Amino acid sequence: MRKKTLLVTVLCVLSVFSVYSQQNDSVSKPRSHFSLAISTGWSHYINSLETVDANEVGKDFVGANLRFLWEPGYRLGLGLEAGFYRIYGINMELAPEVLGKSKLYCFPLLLVARMRIVDHFYLSVAPGLSILVSEISTDQDKIISTQFSLANFEATASYLYPVSKHFLIGGEARFLIIGKIEDYLYSIQATCAVKL
Repeated sequence: MRKKTLLVTVLCVLSVFSVYSQQNDSVSKPRSHFSLAISTGWSHYINSLETVDANEVGKDFVGANLRFLWEPGYRLGLGLEAGFYRIYGINMELAPEVLGKSKLYCFPLLLVARMRIVDHFYLSVAPGLSILVSEISTDQDKIISTQFSLANFEATASYLYPVSKHFLIGGEARFLIIGKIEDYLYSIQATCAVKL
């Protein structure tokens, strides 16, 4: 019995010394990083105003976005996005010599999931909320109201080309659905991003 116990103990000790750790792989491992991107460009409102003549509605404006992403080094990135869009502007004559103006602004706050499809090309989806600001004014008075839209969705296709180790430039095409007012917006934007 003692011989068996001694033999098992010796074999266990020898097996510990004969086990080697795994060698380092020559393939580089992806590294996690954060990125910050700013985009600006043309946006177009898809007109759903039925009571206003389409010629009186301004539908083309400049929009801007700021996006912060955590990219864990694989194909997926997660983050937050905030933006600013002027959805429409209307100028119309309310009465003789009384001109009325109406404007609607959208400030989306979205949770972003972005995936790299091939090198430099990304697709992203982003649900979230928006703050909608309406402004109605005449020569004598001005009314501003705010409401929340909780059912918003954005889809984006991006091409970002690295110009250095930390800086990327490119473009984005985005489509935004604003749930509260059941309107749509699409935008073509130039993008500048930095890896933090």
